Order: sequence, then C-alpha cells, then structure tokens
Amino acid sequence: MVGRRLALALLATSFGGCAHVGPGGHGSVMGGPGAGEAQAPGTAESVMLDDLARALEQLRTPRITTVQLSRGAEPLAEAFVSRLAEAGYGVQRVDADQGAHHVSLERRALESASGSPLVRLELEVGTVTLARSYRVAGEAVQPASALAVGGTRREVGVDDTRFRATTDAELARVEYVGDVDALEQTPLISLITDEVVHGVAREASGAPSHAAVNSGRVEVTNLFHGDSGAFGALRETLELADRAIIVFANDSMRLGSDGKRLVERFAEGFREDSDMIGLIGCSNGKTALDIGNEGLALGRSRRVAEALVVLGIPPEAIIDEGCWAPVGAGDRFPSRGVVIEILRRGS
Repeated sequence: MVGRRLALALLATSFGGCAHVGPGGHGSVMGGPGAGEAQAPGTAESVMLDDLARALEQLRTPRITTVQLSRGAEPLAEAFVSRLAEAGYGVQRVDADQGAHHVSLERRALESASGSPLVRLELEVGTVTLARSYRVAGEAVQPASALAVGGTRREVGVDDTRFRATTDAELARVEYVGDVDALEQTPLISLITDEVVHGVAREASGAPSHAAVNSGRVEVTNLFHGDSGAFGALRETLELADRAIIVFANDSMRLGSDGKRLVERFAEGFREDSDMIGLIGCSNGKTALDIGNEGLALGRSRRVAEALVVLGIPPEAIIDEGCWAPVGAGDRFPSRGVVIEILRRGS
C-alpha cells in the first residue's frame, strides 16, 4: 500500500497533460494562482510576459499541457503562469522544480551597446528555454534582441507588429541556441519503475535503495554503498582531465546561473574525439520531498545532462549516475550537488 501511494505521488509530480481542476488543495491543478495568488503585473511587464507566452504556445499546446510551478515561486513566475492559465494551460503546484514542464523565469538588468538600460527575461519550461531583451520606457516596451530559443528545433515565429513602435527586422528574428530532441521526449524526472518505487519506500524507512534508473534508462548502482557503479569498467579506461562540483539549493533541481556557467566551461573543454563527461548526482541528508533523495540525485544529474546536450555535447558521450541516502556521505560525495568530470582517453 505504501508503494502504491508513493507511485501515485511520483506520477502526480512527474507528468504533464490535461488535468482536472481541483479545489486548490495540496498538489491540485488550478486554472489560476489560487492561494497566495500573484498580483496583476504592470502594463510593461504584461507585454513582455505575453511576448514569451505567445512563443511558448507554439511549442507547448494549451489545453493539453499542464505546467508545474513551485510553491513560493517569485511573483514574476506567478504572473507568467497566470497568463498561461488564461490561455488554457493546466497549472500544478509542486514542492520543488519537479515535472516535465516546470516553469522558471528570471528577470535581469542589462545595458545595451550604447549604455541604455535593458530588461532581459529568461524562461525555462521543462527542457525548453526562451529568452529576450527589451527596452522599457514607462509603460512602453520594445524588443531589443532576437528571441533566443533553446531545447528544441521546432519552428517558432515572432510577431512584433503589436509593439508600440516599429521594430528592426533584425530584432524580430528567432535564434536557436541549442537542441535537446534526444531528451525532450521524456519528463524531467523519469524514475517511474517498480524498482524505483520500492527504492523510495525503503528510503522512507531509513535504508537507501541500491539501484535506480538514470536519464538514459540505464539501471545504475547507488554509489553511496561504495560500489564502482554501472560505468566502472568504462571509467577504468579513461583518465580524469577535469573535475568540479555543481552545488544545488536544498531540495532543488534548478541549475541556476552559477551552475550553468560551470557547465558551459566544461562544454568548452570537451574534445569530441577523446572525451566523455561523467556526472554523479548527489542527495545525501534529510529531504521533505515525496521523490526522496533518489529522485533528487538522479533529477539533478539529468538536469546537468540536459544543459550539456543544449550546448552540443552528444548524449552518448554523457554517463550519469547517482549517490543518495537520508544521511551524509562524509567526504566521498557532496550533500546536494552534481560531480561533473571530463574523462579522457589517453593519447
């Protein structure tokens, strides 16, 4: 019975799709912000959010797509998801950055080449990313860059004729900055197997499970137990060329700007003719999430794998595994992060 409840909890937080409207309780799907609802955004902000929403609608169809939003999300993300709900998207509240279409939205202040202030919005919806810079003067908004699209090669069009002034044709373009078609077909958390459900049940009782399924659908050994892992024999044929730890926030699978920069550095140092990238997702210690340490650890390694593929690293050159337990792993592995390594064939 415990395994069944855990399976249902995992399924509820892992998959999008059309959803029934609930009463606004824990984990319910809503047509609007509900409790703690977002304040109505200002006119300029509404215009920018609408611009990104129109692009997203071309990639993820309303009425058959449910997006996930973390409880306690920033007001900007709340306002954007309210806009999506008005367009017909289902909205699901989750405990962390879980789900196939989890929404994250950041606002950054920039300067143009001439020194004038710009606002840049960077949106993530699952594996898809949308980003654009805007010039804002009071309530007037104009695009100041092309629309950057990552995580897909599906065709996206922009219509800038609705802005108050005519925009340069060069700005009304779409720039594709990455492609993760190999990973796009599976949810952000792809851990729904009988073995994983039983593993989470064991973990809830205090004993970490021994194995789980990684992003490539390969069963991997929990490195907390000190085993060499599913890729031990492969690692023995390679030399360690670089190593770092990407730190994640507590109970989070969100990569963050610092993590993205570190991933970019490793992608730049990757040699396609000789290298592989090894990832070890880690979650060691207490967690309040239903997916447990197992889901956090492998969800984090998958998130880094997605970022690497966006940057052009072939999926087959990435090996990801994990270390998870409800207690710390000492100096062997970080409590909450991903160990990233460049593994190189000797010359």
